[in-house]
Amino acid sequence: MDREEVVSVASPEDVLAYVPHFLGYWPQRSLVVLALRGKQLGASLRLDLPDRSASFPEQIRYARNVAGHLSVDDRADGALLAVYAGIDWRDAADPGYDRLMFCLAQSLASAGLPVREAWWVGETKWRDYLCRDASCCPFDGYSLKTVLNSALSAELVFRGSCYEPDLAAAMELPETSPARRAAGRAAFEAAGRGVSLGQPEAAEFDRALRHWEAALSTEDSVPDAVVPDTAVPDTAVPDAVRPDAAASGMPGAGTSAGGMGQAGRLAVWLCNPHLRDAILVLALADRSRAAEKGAAELLLGSPELVPDWPRLARLEAILRQIVALHGIKAVPGTAGSGGVLAEESCSGEPCSGPTLRGAAVAALTGLGWLEWCRGRGSRAGAHLDAALALQPGYRLAALFLQLIESGLLCNWAKNEATAWQRGPEAA
Repeated sequence: MDREEVVSVASPEDVLAYVPHFLGYWPQRSLVVLALRGKQLGASLRLDLPDRSASFPEQIRYARNVAGHLSVDDRADGALLAVYAGIDWRDAADPGYDRLMFCLAQSLASAGLPVREAWWVGETKWRDYLCRDASCCPFDGYSLKTVLNSALSAELVFRGSCYEPDLAAAMELPETSPARRAAGRAAFEAAGRGVSLGQPEAAEFDRALRHWEAALSTEDSVPDAVVPDTAVPDTAVPDAVRPDAAASGMPGAGTSAGGMGQAGRLAVWLCNPHLRDAILVLALADRSRAAEKGAAELLLGSPELVPDWPRLARLEAILRQIVALHGIKAVPGTAGSGGVLAEESCSGEPCSGPTLRGAAVAALTGLGWLEWCRGRGSRAGAHLDAALALQPGYRLAALFLQLIESGLLCNWAKNEATAWQRGPEAA
């Protein structure tokens, strides 16, 4: 679920134009539900469409789950629905989701959120879902170009918003040059010599967290490895490396290879499960607060904590660098949030094998957790699927994936005062 700045809409085209901007990609086989506050949009929710053959009880449970999630917006007085089926619908027959729409209407009305309008979005056309009168709602529908050319679409693009054609494109993980990756791997191997993956001694624990704290506190510029070498970033991302500190040996230290040496050194500690959990907690709270509340409560979204989202963005930048260090690319599957993994060969470059693989798995898991904290379950699931594809049975990734599949939303995403808000590059 996402919480956005308040957006006013004047037409169905405006609503449908808004959807891919708030998601960051054009949805496929999805149900999108938007809370309505008068003529303004509130909380938003995207779910995989259930199978058309789903039983009536299954569809009732699905609809109640939708209503339960959307009802967290206590200022909403209605709901809008959009079915992204990917195929055009050109007659009055049931396209396969009439029973689901009935269940949704009943459940949302019971939650005080009556369905105001609903639309079917196909491959090239969109149309009203609820109206079957061809004299006012043509069965052939309207061209999707009317959505792309709507007033709100133009406004969002003017603000700097953009989106990808699908989830797979939105989930592109960073690339980096062979030279940078080689430098990072060399730093990883050098820093990892003699480092145990067991319970660290107190001195090593303190040293690791001290270095990660320094990296998480850096706010300079964009890490070179967050985007492909030839790409221009859409927006500024807080920096996790400081090339001017290369001689210091501290976590701000970088290299002319874009700071990948820094990522390699930090990745060593991420391999250790004991330190990995402490690093994620460190991104949320200082050590005294963590000891008071407990790691599990913090990682699951303690309602008593207001996340420092810029700090978490710096964590994201570092984790993406570590993934780039390994050279993998997560590609979500076409059905749901499942994913497959493409892995580059280490041939001709220093390769740290399963130890570096462990760092990448931990980084992907951390990225999945972070997206869950933001309320973006599809992206979270794709990252976690990628982690499990790289290392089947990785316990923390499996636990977080179970959390997502259960439908549990992070407390922060449900509270307007604590929810993440994306920057100007997305609506």
